[in-house]
Amino acid sequence: MKRASVGLAALIAAVAIGLLIFSREDREPVSEKTEAPAAAAQAPAASTPSGPPRADPAGENRVESGETVVFSETDLAAGQPVVVYLLMPEPPPDVGALSVRLLSVDGRQLETEAVVAAGDRGAARLEFDAAFLSRSGRYLVELKTKEKTHFPLRRYVIEVR
Repeated sequence: MKRASVGLAALIAAVAIGLLIFSREDREPVSEKTEAPAAAAQAPAASTPSGPPRADPAGENRVESGETVVFSETDLAAGQPVVVYLLMPEPPPDVGALSVRLLSVDGRQLETEAVVAAGDRGAARLEFDAAFLSRSGRYLVELKTKEKTHFPLRRYVIEVR
């Protein structure tokens, strides 16, 4: 009975965190990957839309757990893959696939896998069809890690503008 209570509490916490993330749609992103300089934030709304997703020098979209990576709707073509590297604070003990679940505000879910490569065990490569990001808004990414904790789950946010 105690296990069921702990599981129920974990489920309620996960839902609460997801709702908190999705309820922040009207606020500015909190990640340094998505922050714009103060001058750009004061620019008029009629200015040109933001450029392509912010990426590291190798051209890869990398996001830390709890942070947001931003994509422009114009950069996402249905049928084309979206690749995001999910950074983990603790590399898994081995390479291979980790379970991932993408959640949309409208209730859609996509269950897939992210691959941890031998060359970069600190990140899991997530690739999925851009059609899942069908409209502007926030999408929650849940990565099941191999960390030795009571709740080995990392969360990331993808925002489409």
